[in-house]
Amino acid sequence: MVIFRHLVRYTPLVLQKNTSPILYRSTSYCLITCVSGFFLLTTPLLAEEQDDDIPQQLPSIEVIGHDLNRQKMHQEDDFYRSFNSDKVFSETLEQESIGDVKQAIKDLPNVHVVEQGAFTKQVEIRGFSGDRIQSVIDGVRLSNQGTTHAGGGELNLLDIAGVDSIEVIKGSPSVIYAPGAAGGVINVKLKPVPNTDSVSSRYVFNYDDGYEKTKHSALFSGAWKGLGANLIYSTTDASDYKVRNKGKLAETILRTNVLDEREGTDHEIKNLGYSDKSWQARLQYKLNDHHRLYYAFGDYKGKDIAFTHGAATSQVFFYDNFDRQSHLAGYELNDIGIVDQLSFTYSNQAITRGTFQGLTLHETVLESNSFQLKGVSHLGTNAELTLGAEYTQDEAETQTLADQDYYAVYASLDYEWGDWSFSTGLRGNFWTAKQRLIDHRNTDVIDNLVGVSGRVDDIDDQALTYAFGMIYSVTDTQNLSFNYSRTYRFPSLYERFAFDNFVGGGAELNAEKGHNFDWAWKYMSDPWFAKVSLFYSTFDSYLGTVLRRKLTNPQALVRCIEREECNPAAGNYDDRENDFFSSTVNFENLGQVTNKGFEMSTGIIKEGDYEAGFNIGLNDIEADNVFAEIDSNPLELSAHYKKTLNFLPLKPWVKIKARYVTDWPKINQKEGFNSFFTADAYLGVRYEYAKKVNFAFNFGVRNLTDEVYHEAFSALDGVKRTVFGNLSLQIKFD
Repeated sequence: MVIFRHLVRYTPLVLQKNTSPILYRSTSYCLITCVSGFFLLTTPLLAEEQDDDIPQQLPSIEVIGHDLNRQKMHQEDDFYRSFNSDKVFSETLEQESIGDVKQAIKDLPNVHVVEQGAFTKQVEIRGFSGDRIQSVIDGVRLSNQGTTHAGGGELNLLDIAGVDSIEVIKGSPSVIYAPGAAGGVINVKLKPVPNTDSVSSRYVFNYDDGYEKTKHSALFSGAWKGLGANLIYSTTDASDYKVRNKGKLAETILRTNVLDEREGTDHEIKNLGYSDKSWQARLQYKLNDHHRLYYAFGDYKGKDIAFTHGAATSQVFFYDNFDRQSHLAGYELNDIGIVDQLSFTYSNQAITRGTFQGLTLHETVLESNSFQLKGVSHLGTNAELTLGAEYTQDEAETQTLADQDYYAVYASLDYEWGDWSFSTGLRGNFWTAKQRLIDHRNTDVIDNLVGVSGRVDDIDDQALTYAFGMIYSVTDTQNLSFNYSRTYRFPSLYERFAFDNFVGGGAELNAEKGHNFDWAWKYMSDPWFAKVSLFYSTFDSYLGTVLRRKLTNPQALVRCIEREECNPAAGNYDDRENDFFSSTVNFENLGQVTNKGFEMSTGIIKEGDYEAGFNIGLNDIEADNVFAEIDSNPLELSAHYKKTLNFLPLKPWVKIKARYVTDWPKINQKEGFNSFFTADAYLGVRYEYAKKVNFAFNFGVRNLTDEVYHEAFSALDGVKRTVFGNLSLQIKFD
């Protein structure tokens, strides 16, 4: 990395302030050695991407053995980026008994997560959701063509027991990751495969009273003569969702059972819970220092997944099954000629979603195949070049078949000159989308489907996206940065060909084009860190949804008006809109849309003693189209404090988190919105015996004040005061 010399200069100072002389000398030597090997293979735009493609444990982390040190390393990495990044590590996931990837990122600045049930959650980053958020698992993008309108990949179809870290990358680094990720990237790293001879096993039990959820996870890892493996198996059962508005929820579930012909059947909806089973296997074989093979397999099977959607839903959505199976195979070469690192990766993903209507099961199937080639080379001591190419083929099967082929080539260059650092890149993108009937289906079906524009010819498109960033080092401890990216988002197959509760835009739907800007000031001087960012995005063909109504019973509406129960001018229909109108939510181009906002983070980390942090952020999004369904997020403040007593045998710790959501800018939703405050408390102990047996107990209370609150744009109240916790036991064999 071109800023390597800054890291070497800074790292010993950080360690020296808080470490004994012996530990300081050994640890700083390991850190400098490991940083020189690792960071020289990465770039500001690529950062964790290269580490994701080559899953492995950082030696420096193994030496230190604590996630706070990983957090400090991430802060250093983020300090030298022209865009922003926040990260959550496995220790936090385990100590706070976090149930899924989306829940794990809800406390990060300008990340908004709305719970729709025990399983389903809607994520926004800086006000953007859907396919404007790209999800990446170990370097491979998670596709979402034709499964749900929420987009961003089905991240909860991944067992969090196998997750090592979750990074939220902001500032739209579209050249490396994706051409349309205006909101950002959720970058997930799975637990690394061991590369030294060892064997270990681990069992974890989780319980969450808020969802009546129990989870069992068994983990096995080992390595022998260059061959390493990780195996993880988990089961989960959640049978409740403890919100205050239980009466309304029960009525909604009953109404849905009647409408979907589920009442009295084996498929009757009872709550907003779910159950699942998951297998994960990861293998690697290191031939020598220059060659390595790796393979990963994942099998997630979820069922009975119930959830609501929208701010004032009158229906529960239900997936009788929601499964994901994935395969990844790769080959890596290091230090081959002028190329420092070269990797080839193939991945296959299959996502199946099934829903019963009466006795008939309707399934949506998405299969995605992807090939990636990536190379990194250093050009002297101050520059690094990354070249890559990829091909992805998606096939979504509903009542029709919709396919999409995507090709891309990209180049990214990072250069350091004095107190300045520059990053720039280009990405060429090529798409082909097509639609056809499944064999043996009625040829008239496709012409009668709402939202599908008959049989259409192949839809081809191409675009050049690019990004530019620069950093000026004011001093060794603070800098100023600017990042710009051009995004171009080709409509997903769902947006183009949907025909259920959402209606696709067909062949007439145009790509979304945006300009994205990010300005930041960052400060880092052990043990403090801080950053302030301003962001602005403008789109001239924004893709969104519009609620379209058709009057179906004018006589009933007239009678309602005559009885003064309805007032169309005020938008009051006595909660009986469905008696008068048929409604569809259409995907359309909304015209000019702008989004702006800011975020601030500050904190302190005193290793082995305490840590604290404070975040604040908001975004304001506006559209020229008055029918557009887009929403700003209110000003939100959050803080946390954690105290650790490592000098005691059980190493107890305690943590408090607080969150305050204001009602500014004004949130307009049917059931109203009020500012609210919530707080969570955690505590835990950990005991280690002879570095071979490790036992941990973690416990927490959610919503300490038992406040009744309502998230913006949610159909449900938040979970009331509940308890949650976990037990874990790990045994290592040499």
